[in-house]
Amino acid sequence: MGGCERSENSVQHVTLIIPAQFRGVFAIKEDKNSPNNPAADNEMVEITIPTVGEVYLKSTRFLETWHSTTVRTEDGVEFPNGMLKQDETLSFYYLWTNTEGTTYFLIGDHDAYLAAQKIGRVEPLQTFD
Repeated sequence: MGGCERSENSVQHVTLIIPAQFRGVFAIKEDKNSPNNPAADNEMVEITIPTVGEVYLKSTRFLETWHSTTVRTEDGVEFPNGMLKQDETLSFYYLWTNTEGTTYFLIGDHDAYLAAQKIGRVEPLQTFD
């Protein structure tokens, strides 16, 4: 699990559900016209990431104050937080949030995380085994 400071009346836990064979970068993007608004008065939020590697939500503001995050596949396999492992284990990593409210994550090993950090900006890209 990873996360940020929790504030009063905020989402306390976010679960990100990805396709079983997904590897690479995925993004949660803000689109004020999106009908998806999972954080509306919820302490726990589940967000399903489609195979294209990006999902649009009405607001991503709740991601700024969440308490913890779990990333798992559709069939329940949970990924460890890569910042705690920092090895060859397939893990999830928070990458960054840009000024448009898009938050980027990575499913990969620590070397993939380091490579993504060097790029500085990346669009969703996935590979399948």
